[in-house]
Amino acid sequence: MTSNINLILKLILAILLLALIISGFLLASKIFFNTKEINSASESCYNNGGGSPIVETTFLTLDYSFYCTDEEK
Repeated sequence: MTSNINLILKLILAILLLALIISGFLLASKIFFNTKEINSASESCYNNGGGSPIVETTFLTLDYSFYCTDEEK
């Protein structure tokens, strides 16, 4: 009886650990690709004659907004 309980607990622990690893990978991927998109948009802003880009990021939703300002003269 106790071996069945130990087996079930080990299985639950393994599933939770796997879910944690997958969640961490997905979170890291989201952050990585957001950074690449922001860098690409910033370079495009500068290349098209824009001023400094304005980037607002939110930590909770891992979202961002981007705005390319006009070049000040």
